[in-house]
Amino acid sequence: HYISKREGLQDFTKGLLQGLGKLYNTAVTIELLEDRASGSHHEIFKVSW
Repeated sequence: HYISKREGLQDFTKGLLQGLGKLYNTAVTIELLEDRASGSHHEIFKVSW
């Protein structure tokens, strides 16, 4: 769950997670399950390492 008062940072968050995967040489899959554009209060990601 990503909760922030600042909207539009879900791509930044995804980039951080992908960067961690590269840093640790680990495949990362990130799926956006819910977002504010679809009416959710915050973004919900499914992250698989």
